[in-house]
Amino acid sequence: MSRKILVIIESNRMRFLKMKKNAISYGLDNPSEVFALDVKNSRNGLTFVMNMFDEGDRVKTSLLGEYNVYNCLASAIVARFLGVKGKSIIS
Repeated sequence: MSRKILVIIESNRMRFLKMKKNAISYGLDNPSEVFALDVKNSRNGLTFVMNMFDEGDRVKTSLLGEYNVYNCLASAIVARFLGVKGKSIIS
């Protein structure tokens, strides 16, 4: 099994880390490989569009706080590399 590292990309200073072949970038900004768009935070939870390797899906969770968007993105990446397919990741 090949090893991968997850790298949060949120500033131009960290963009160089994307160059590593074993790194998967994620964050709230494109051009990360996995990123969130249209993040809405309410007392009922979070909704956002997750773009994972150019495939987009709407995510709704009862979790609160923008930091949980990062947690959701990281969890989705790990699930994908463990073999979970498509819509099963966000359900």
